[in-house]
Amino acid sequence: MNIEQFLTDKVAAAVSTLYGNAGAPLQIQKTRKEFEGDYTLVVFPLLKASRKSPEATATEIGEYLVANTPEIKAFNVIKGFLNLSLDSAFWAARFREVAANDTFGQAAPTGRTVMIEYSSPNTNKPLHLGHIRNNLLGYSVAQILKANGNKVIKVNLVNDRGIHICKSMLAWKLYGGGETVSFSVDPREIKPLIYTPNSYIVDLEIDGKTEKAVLRDVQFHPIREEILHMDFYRVQPGKPVAISIPVRLTGNAEGVKIGGKLVLSARKLTVSAQLDKLPDELVIDVTPLGVGKTIFVGDLNFDGVKFLTPATTAVCAVRVTRASRGADAAAAK
Repeated sequence: MNIEQFLTDKVAAAVSTLYGNAGAPLQIQKTRKEFEGDYTLVVFPLLKASRKSPEATATEIGEYLVANTPEIKAFNVIKGFLNLSLDSAFWAARFREVAANDTFGQAAPTGRTVMIEYSSPNTNKPLHLGHIRNNLLGYSVAQILKANGNKVIKVNLVNDRGIHICKSMLAWKLYGGGETVSFSVDPREIKPLIYTPNSYIVDLEIDGKTEKAVLRDVQFHPIREEILHMDFYRVQPGKPVAISIPVRLTGNAEGVKIGGKLVLSARKLTVSAQLDKLPDELVIDVTPLGVGKTIFVGDLNFDGVKFLTPATTAVCAVRVTRASRGADAAAAK
């Protein structure tokens, strides 16, 4: 059954009985979510026939429909809009119709073949609600396309590791010495390494042997924020270490003196250097920095340090403010 056509027929009969041949098209649409009802009749086109106000016309039609149409259980009027509520038995009957129709919602075959690739469980990290969401979305899209007449091929790359795992594998060869060591640690002892702006080279004592390592990745429980897993890269003697170093600005920028605002854009920069060349922090002198000027990674030079952060990355800048504009204007006079 087409519900809108059903209602159109009932409303047409009501209008004909109440006002004769109205000669106006009936406008029936789904009721907006913020109002009570299932379908809405726009009564403004019927006022010429009813010769009454919009509210009175809508009320008269609503009372007639409720009295003569069992499928309509209630109505309410919002100015010139008649909101109709359908009986629960009516909806139950429509549901039974749908359930009995094996081809409901199925379009004719289109001859098109569509491939949908979506995520799978990944053994390399804990699963959380985001993974379930992507799995369900992929399957749902595949079913919708199938219902629209397409031949659908679902592709699920089991344990698809992705580029982040490839990077870890390369680093394992370059920096880990080709050896993986598993160990456990009390989370309370490791928190100072995580909840800090600083970066550290840590000494790990495993089976009586001390290894220097760099913390590279931390995985948390998706709800409780507990530490689940940590990845350390072994520091190999004679090989450079890649690590993120905090940035500290020093000096009083020229642009700040005339009212500009100093903004730090990159709090840490990733560098590569021998262990003895690694600074505890990257100290940058901003004294000559004027209003509207920026320091980029490519502008920095530290002895023995190679920057892995792209050279075009902005580190800090002095932004223009109203005060600095006023100072410029005064200087120009």
